[in-house]
Amino acid sequence: MKIIEVNLNKCTKCKLCLSACPANLFSFQNDCINFQDPNHWCIKCGHCLAICPAQAVEYDLSPSYREYSKNIPHQLLNLLNQRSIRNYSEEQVSPEKIEFILEAMRYSASGHNLQGCKYIVIKDRKVQLALSDFTIKAMKKFLVLIKLRYFIKLFIPSILFELLNDPSTSVGIKSMISDYEKGKDVIFFYAPLVILIYYPEMGEMSLIDPIIAATNGIHAAHLLGLGSCWMGFVMQAIAKSKKIKKILGIPKNYRICAVFTLGYPQLNYSRIPPRKKIKVNYI
Repeated sequence: MKIIEVNLNKCTKCKLCLSACPANLFSFQNDCINFQDPNHWCIKCGHCLAICPAQAVEYDLSPSYREYSKNIPHQLLNLLNQRSIRNYSEEQVSPEKIEFILEAMRYSASGHNLQGCKYIVIKDRKVQLALSDFTIKAMKKFLVLIKLRYFIKLFIPSILFELLNDPSTSVGIKSMISDYEKGKDVIFFYAPLVILIYYPEMGEMSLIDPIIAATNGIHAAHLLGLGSCWMGFVMQAIAKSKKIKKILGIPKNYRICAVFTLGYPQLNYSRIPPRKKIKVNYI
């Protein structure tokens, strides 16, 4: 799926695509909406297609988006119409709804029924800013890795080298850092809540149960009319940070394994965006 342009004959100039695009590739100039992606930073999330009321965003038609339909079982529709939310209202989440989400995570599956996940609900904006600052510093270090990519090529996975060698990676990170230094919250998107899950240090096995729990929590939030977004940058930046663990009161033998935002979405999506065709073998 590739975005081509905005059909100006259909466009109503509502500017919803400007708010929905996580890469800020839409702009309003000369009294019309423009789409430009010179650095190939579009992540093909399809949020612009899903939110446009006039279906004015032109794209290649394989695969197509899906309209909300009575033919889709409501249980499946609840999964298909869930989007990563990066625009939140100022409305606070009630303690009852927070407890509902935590309960959904408490009952998530865990290996050997260990039930080892522990949770932190971050409401304090100062704590969020501390995590954001640390994440931005990690991004700046990542830019150094990009410069050294040919020297470390033999020592890193090929997929990581491809990421480092992709020009859009550097452009995207620099853009986020620039926006953050201008005062824009590009990390948590002004979400009223951040949920953090930590788990006993067991190597890569530590990630499995928290990811299952976080998925349960995100689905539960969606059922309550809340939005969420998985914070991959934050998780990678702070996973083993002694400084951040001390700020949050996390014991030394625990690892931060999942971070996601929670809040009421500012935007409502009208349809289900395209996704790649599934690849599956039946044996």
